[in-house]
Amino acid sequence: MIPPINYAVDQQAHYQVGFKILLKREGEFLFLKPPVGSCYDLPGGRILKSESSTPLIQIMQKNMLETLGPGLNYSLGGPLFQFRRFFKHLNLRVFFTVYEAKYTGGKIELSREYLSHHWINPQERFLSKKDFINLEEFSAFSDYFKKKKSYAHLSS
Repeated sequence: MIPPINYAVDQQAHYQVGFKILLKREGEFLFLKPPVGSCYDLPGGRILKSESSTPLIQIMQKNMLETLGPGLNYSLGGPLFQFRRFFKHLNLRVFFTVYEAKYTGGKIELSREYLSHHWINPQERFLSKKDFINLEEFSAFSDYFKKKKSYAHLSS
């Protein structure tokens, strides 16, 4: 007899679901700087309760519009990698999936959520642990860029 599976809810980690978009333009990737801290971020967001039945693509498009403005043109690709963030001050855990996208033109108009944007070529500018919120996030980006071979010199 197979023993019953223990689905004790109180032992399960609870995460909100989020996504990020890694926007590429000719070997460079778009990174955003929030007003607080020195870490980079990507455009994206979390899925709201009211969006629980909304197609994911529509949620992503809405968040890109809110974050980068109506003048940006891009083509969305598939998922690349995942990482988790813990916001201690909110006691909030978010599980992010990063999707690829290709910049196809237009102007970026940042929301007030961010101070600046930077097109970074990881082959020319070292990305290190201090550029990311946590080690897991840094490792996910580092592994992704190393698989691209031309970005193999990310520093720890």
